[in-house]
Amino acid sequence: MDWQKLLKEIYASGLTQKEMAKKLGVSQPWVNAVLQGRRGKKVSFDIGMAIKSLHETVKVKKIKQITYE
Repeated sequence: MDWQKLLKEIYASGLTQKEMAKKLGVSQPWVNAVLQGRRGKKVSFDIGMAIKSLHETVKVKKIKQITYE
């Protein structure tokens, strides 16, 4: 799984790194390191599931915005 890509898409949705970190249960420096490609090739199961869930939430929100515009 390309965690960096997923986090970049979440970040592009408007969430700050601090907000992302809080929702994922990690630190803001960890989020920054993954976004910069310095970390994140392997993540724990729990963090991976949290990233996938947050990414899905962001996608659904974006689809709803497009639908209602």
